[in-house]
Amino acid sequence: MNNCCFAGRLTSDPKLSSTMNGDVNVKFAIAVDRRHGRKQKDAAREANRPTADFIPCSAWKGAATTIANYCKKGDKITLTGS
Repeated sequence: MNNCCFAGRLTSDPKLSSTMNGDVNVKFAIAVDRRHGRKQKDAAREANRPTADFIPCSAWKGAATTIANYCKKGDKITLTGS
């Protein structure tokens, strides 16, 4: 299984929901800047190429509740998952 670690900003407010059996989950997306030098980043913007990646994420149970209660659009967040 692959593990990953991302640091970025929330693109919208997290959406909390629950399953039929009562498990809580939250769905959200983060924007992660690509590592470019200033010249490369400026060239990418001029060529209308993206300078960030948008990663869809989900969390369950306690982590879901914490994210839903304390995080909002634009907040910085660091994630580790698989």
